[in-house]
Amino acid sequence: MNGRVLVKDTADVYYHLSNGDTRYFGCMDTSGIEKTWDIEKIKCGIGFGVASLMYSNPDMTISFTPAFWNDYFIEDAMGTTFSEDEAVNVWTTEEVLFTVSTTDATATITGTPVGGVVKVQDKQGKFYPATWATGTVTATGGALLDGQKLPVSYQEAVTGNVLDMSIEEIPKVHGITLKTIAYDPDTNEIIADLVWKFDNVVGDGSLSLALQGATKSLTEISATVLPEAGSFGKYIVVPRA
Repeated sequence: MNGRVLVKDTADVYYHLSNGDTRYFGCMDTSGIEKTWDIEKIKCGIGFGVASLMYSNPDMTISFTPAFWNDYFIEDAMGTTFSEDEAVNVWTTEEVLFTVSTTDATATITGTPVGGVVKVQDKQGKFYPATWATGTVTATGGALLDGQKLPVSYQEAVTGNVLDMSIEEIPKVHGITLKTIAYDPDTNEIIADLVWKFDNVVGDGSLSLALQGATKSLTEISATVLPEAGSFGKYIVVPRA
């Protein structure tokens, strides 16, 4: 396919794992490939002009930003995998209404605190000594809490899929394929699939995730292509019938 074509879409991403599995990730916001060289200008002669260029350290990187959250990208950055159905304790909070009984304030929560330990905090940030028994939280000396809806924080035992963010593990080598489509600029018809195939890729291990209200959370994934037998990979043009 030589000539004028229009490429106006991002690319789908395929991860090819060492165990033979392939994971498909569509709906990317952005996808990109960058190839660079270190270039040294060789100057000489009268006027000390550039006589030649010396190329070294060829490098190729892949980057893409998924439109949707996927835990696999955290696995890839950490170099570890999730363990399933693991029991852990996590913090949670319930907003509950307190009423006064003598000098203490009480409220009912639905969860079961680990060890019966609960934290009661008023709107000014003051903590009250508190206990829990059979669903009832008692804030000692909390007479002023009467009629207030306040947060009660505690740890609860849950079962979930857990990823150990080990400092000793590094990203694993795998393959990546990027695939997009090309259009005829005159008719806007799809005329070919464009495929970049890389057999040896390793992530940089970086993870940047911003959690912001009413904003889609995105993280850019970046990886380095490792050359094999003098080649980074293959660029394939597949004409559409």
